[in-house]
Amino acid sequence: MIGIVVVNYKNEDLTIKFVNQELSKINSEKVIVIVDNESTSTSSEYLKSSLNAQFEDEALSSSNLYVLRNNDNLGFAKGNNSAIEFLTNYYRCEFFLFINNDIVFKDNNAIDYLICKLNSFDKTISMIGPRVIGLDGCDQSPLYYVSIFRKWFWGLWLKSFFTNSSLNKVFGGEEFNKTEGICYSIMGSCILVRASDFLEVDMFDEKTFLFGEEFILAERLKKKAKMIYYDSSTCVIHYHNQSIGKKFNSSQKLLLQFDSDSYYYRTYKNISLMSLFICKVSLFIRLFISKIMMKNE
Repeated sequence: MIGIVVVNYKNEDLTIKFVNQELSKINSEKVIVIVDNESTSTSSEYLKSSLNAQFEDEALSSSNLYVLRNNDNLGFAKGNNSAIEFLTNYYRCEFFLFINNDIVFKDNNAIDYLICKLNSFDKTISMIGPRVIGLDGCDQSPLYYVSIFRKWFWGLWLKSFFTNSSLNKVFGGEEFNKTEGICYSIMGSCILVRASDFLEVDMFDEKTFLFGEEFILAERLKKKAKMIYYDSSTCVIHYHNQSIGKKFNSSQKLLLQFDSDSYYYRTYKNISLMSLFICKVSLFIRLFISKIMMKNE
């Protein structure tokens, strides 16, 4: 059985459409948990009735679709972990699928294919993901490790002011090889992982809120001598920012991402506090200049 987790944040119609149109394409035995972050009686009842689902306190009611109500916005890591705790209490899942509600399967059998592919490997490969393409046509997976200076110093300035520069592509990681095989990590919008391995590494690190979870999970798996596989032969489309764009502007998203990355680099890559400080100053200077430029336009 595969346990599927979808986090909803104030976008019930998108989530309902995703479950009905995309998750219905998965033929493998499955149980779906919709995590309703910052849940209200209106949002949760709407999800439940529209999807013919059950609430978490009605577990094992012959349903394979549940709405898990969280009063607070727990973010990505805590939200997904709360669903896994529910699933492990009531079901025996061999795999967990973490997937965004803004994903469209270009290949209808994408998830069933990934399950078969992961089953074909030995147990050293714990996680697999498909080719993920954004609306701009660019590949969002696989993910590679880049230094904090490359990402938050050189890359930050080049991405901001030299969008068409070839240097921007280099520092942004676009020159990395996108071929199928073992990789550092995969895009968090569509992750299939062995349930036993995910639980062994204590799930997602809950000290993050919205960004960087894929890199941290990769480090946790690596400590257990587990690997991640990128499969380019099946594809999904990612309609990015369908929920986050409603709550945070571009500056707020950058600050949230930097906070998560700071924790990742400091905790898992042993980056010095001085390096973090330099990159943080660089970020604030960049935001200040951008604000002035917007006022002058």
